[in-house]
Amino acid sequence: MTPGFEITVEAEAGDPRGLAHSVSPKALAELGGVADVHLMTVVPGAVRGNHAHARKWEILAALHSDEWELHWCEPGGAPQHRTFTGRGSVTVMVPPFVAHAVRNTGAADLTLTTLSPVAYDIDDPDIIPAPLT
Repeated sequence: MTPGFEITVEAEAGDPRGLAHSVSPKALAELGGVADVHLMTVVPGAVRGNHAHARKWEILAALHSDEWELHWCEPGGAPQHRTFTGRGSVTVMVPPFVAHAVRNTGAADLTLTTLSPVAYDIDDPDIIPAPLT
């Protein structure tokens, strides 16, 4: 396994008011600072990702109330995936060169936040296409 790649699952994230998630101090320390936060939803049937980064770590934080899949491939390895169901939250620490994608296989929107120590630059987005799904 690539050093640093890690999936952390919180089976119940929140309370009757709704879902909530805190990114762990360990994950934030791995980044060494946050320069970019990207918030998005993934509608049912949609895929986000299908890429890797050459220069930056990325933390993915997902809040889910239905089913979704995480797909990844470590350098030189075979593609893998994991399915998450029900209500909860997941943090994924993604080092450089680990391809990753999220597919919403449920019937509800999936909320996804990514954090990176590198500010997004439209002229140099540090994206390596890597179709996984």
